[in-house]
Amino acid sequence: MSSNHLEGLVGSDAKWDSIVSQGLLVKLSTREFTVLISIFTVAFAFLVARLFRVFSLLTFGMVIRERPNEHQMDQLRVAVVNFRTPFHVVGESITWRVIFRGRERERKFALAWLTGAIGFLLLGLSLPVLLSKFPVSNGFAGGSSCSFGLAVVDKETPRPRSIFDAYLRYEQQNALSHTDADGCNYAAFSAESVGCLRPNDTIKKLPSCPTHAAKTACADGDALNFFGEYWLTPSDLGVGNIPKMKFGVATQCYKVIDKTQELAPPPNVTWPFRVFGLLYGPIEGLADVVYPNLTERIIREEAHGRGYNVHTYSVLQEDSSIPGDQSPWTPREDLHHDGDISLLIYHLGATYALEFGEDPLFQTVPLNKSSSAGSNWVDDNPEHIVSWRGYDLFKPATQTVSVLCNTTYKLYDAKFIGKESGHYVELGGYKKLRAFVENLKNDTNRVADPPRLGFLELLADIAHFSGIEVSSAAPNGVLANNLLLSDVIQQFDFKIQRFLDEISGQKELTRLFLSTRTRFILAARRAVLNEWMVPFLQLGFHFDEVVLSSENENLTAMCRATLIPDSDFKTTTARPWVIAACVWFVTVLLTYSAPVIRKFGWGLADEIERKWMLRKAGSLYNQLTRDQSVASEVGPKQFEPGNGGLNTSSLLGGREIHSHLDQGKTESAEGTSLIGAQERQVEMRDFRSG
Repeated sequence: MSSNHLEGLVGSDAKWDSIVSQGLLVKLSTREFTVLISIFTVAFAFLVARLFRVFSLLTFGMVIRERPNEHQMDQLRVAVVNFRTPFHVVGESITWRVIFRGRERERKFALAWLTGAIGFLLLGLSLPVLLSKFPVSNGFAGGSSCSFGLAVVDKETPRPRSIFDAYLRYEQQNALSHTDADGCNYAAFSAESVGCLRPNDTIKKLPSCPTHAAKTACADGDALNFFGEYWLTPSDLGVGNIPKMKFGVATQCYKVIDKTQELAPPPNVTWPFRVFGLLYGPIEGLADVVYPNLTERIIREEAHGRGYNVHTYSVLQEDSSIPGDQSPWTPREDLHHDGDISLLIYHLGATYALEFGEDPLFQTVPLNKSSSAGSNWVDDNPEHIVSWRGYDLFKPATQTVSVLCNTTYKLYDAKFIGKESGHYVELGGYKKLRAFVENLKNDTNRVADPPRLGFLELLADIAHFSGIEVSSAAPNGVLANNLLLSDVIQQFDFKIQRFLDEISGQKELTRLFLSTRTRFILAARRAVLNEWMVPFLQLGFHFDEVVLSSENENLTAMCRATLIPDSDFKTTTARPWVIAACVWFVTVLLTYSAPVIRKFGWGLADEIERKWMLRKAGSLYNQLTRDQSVASEVGPKQFEPGNGGLNTSSLLGGREIHSHLDQGKTESAEGTSLIGAQERQVEMRDFRSG
């Protein structure tokens, strides 16, 4: 799904599902999250350094037993004690020199130590990568303040109902604007080509009538047959941790055979215009005994300047468990379908075109240039217009074009729907969807899952007023109006369609269909942020004039599981961070457990520690200082080569001769290493103290 615009407003992913499932949600600003990452990175670096010291100590213990003439091994022992990080091991030359030039035992020890150091380097690099595996989402979660918006108001209360209708028009106008901004290809003939749908969604456009359409209602070849189906998951709306659930919406539209009849005025009444009736089924307050199927009256003289205009009627599929709120329009017998029905009557007579058009919705014919009045719509030209700026004009082939759409809903839910039906149910229209949700709410044997049930309640609320007729009735409901040019012809304001090849009935229906999807996708965000309140207040209304939808436990739970994308915030779960901190603390604590180990009286540990301490830089420096003091008292000549003096060598290399002064007398020098001499001194002190 390449809905780039909508993806910036809503949507979640597997990380958000993990965050919601673990709970303990934490909202951080981008700066706070950066500080958190820095703290953990430094902590992990310190942990690696401590673990490397433990590794060095264990490695040192493996070669604690000394052998004669292993001068490079003693250098490695000193390096193991004093190189505190793996970088020293890899970067300093001593390890590499021993590997290439040392004896076999020395090479093995150096290679083992180098391999361990490289392993700890890789560990140090991998721990920050581990942080990236912690679930973090861009944005923040919804809180407890959550509302559907305005509640449906009965038509018996005119003022609140008019407010609700205005609010609903604004909502749908907003949905159409978001759909246009999403960059969908309305002219495409498949879901994949449309670009805003998933691969398993469907778009079909055919000239033949659908199989369920009556022959008296639809004509093959001019059917404007449109079928669309899309599926939505909770994650599409930004709701996390509701697995194995899909909600499907299917809409089938086709062009209805035009049925008009010229109406006779009532007795003793004279009409100044010719009045015609559209006969698609009776509507309350208009149909009578003479015209039982009268739906709407039209006059031949269209209102100039209004462009393409749509009048809409709808009826919800009956369901005995959800009474009331029935449309005053009753479809004609051959227009009945098993779903929510929308009738769109496109008024086209107030527009002209510059070319011949064959589109089922925007078909045009040459304008009658004769001065005689026409007997039908095609020949009628009451304004006697001939041309526009030298161009011949064309008019719509019919004054109105009617389109019938049928919408049904489907649901796949592995938790609330049994295996016997494959966890799938075809619900039909809105009322059956509402009845299904109400049955779940009243089912005491059902396993409690407030976010899942709240999500279904949200879908049912949007489905009530998300039909095709609501979209088309919005101020921006007809896309072709965007290409109209306004001009004055013979003192009349007219609309000229200069781009007839860029408009089509299929594009209009595709756009309306996708706008219903947009309303569903934005539903959770709208509830979390109370975005419905903005247009409500902008329209100048007050809360005491309307009835607000009541909040409930299910809706609140769903909102808390909803992600609102926002680049300024990060949301994560505290669980992995707390676990990582606890593991870090325990591990670091264990690296300082040498005093505890000595409590058990483990002799080898004491020996390792004693020899380890002797090879620390501080101990070596103190010993070197003492040796230099002895040398200055004996005299420099005794240290000259060939004079029977002492041979000196580097601190970490070869053999060094240590002289011991006792009551001012010089004893013969004993050839030994600097470290070995110090060890014997420590052993002698231990013996005397014992």
